[in-house]
Amino acid sequence: MFGALRWTATFVWILVLFSIVVYISIIGYLQYIFLAIYIAKLSKYEERYDVNNKHEAGYVPTDGAWIKRLTRLTHHYRSVFFTLGAAYIGAFACFCYLPAMHANTDGYAFFMLWLIIFIAIVITFPVVTLFERFWIKIIVKKQKKAYISDLEREYQILSMADRSALPSLVKSISVRQILDAKDYPIVSLWSTGYAAVLSIFNLLAAIVTIVANSNSFTAFLPHIS
Repeated sequence: MFGALRWTATFVWILVLFSIVVYISIIGYLQYIFLAIYIAKLSKYEERYDVNNKHEAGYVPTDGAWIKRLTRLTHHYRSVFFTLGAAYIGAFACFCYLPAMHANTDGYAFFMLWLIIFIAIVITFPVVTLFERFWIKIIVKKQKKAYISDLEREYQILSMADRSALPSLVKSISVRQILDAKDYPIVSLWSTGYAAVLSIFNLLAAIVTIVANSNSFTAFLPHIS
């Protein structure tokens, strides 16, 4: 695909180094996907959530240590892998368009590689981010139900010991506090804005590539059809 490349000792060494870097990146990418799968499974958990950690957060489920840690992890992964994806797109665009590389943009390799990048980075990263936010909200909603269910049991015990209206009042206030609590643990404007900017960059880079090679792409379509 790159006409300027020649099989030299330096080129072979660079290929080995490149292969190691890509291998490590793929491992990280899979961790990003596995984290999303874990959150999805957690959101679909049918049993009642354990509320033993309620003492950490009072009656605000989103203040719990584990849900905050999980949310921070999604923010961290999002920032890291959006950066990594943008770096890959930028590097590949340079390989394709720098005159010194003499890249062949009419062949199958060019379009197949850009198709892989478009699916794996441009589409997958934003979609996974949106789904993770949706799933975490479901987890928080189920936590709220578990907290209220636990509160109902506490109310029954208190009512047996205290026949006044106080237990009912405490229950009503606590339930309202739970229902009014945040639906999402941590909102990071910086991380969200950063991911949005890189998403736009990745999308524009892919569009520019298609437009810049529109004639080649038109000629390429009959071959794949």
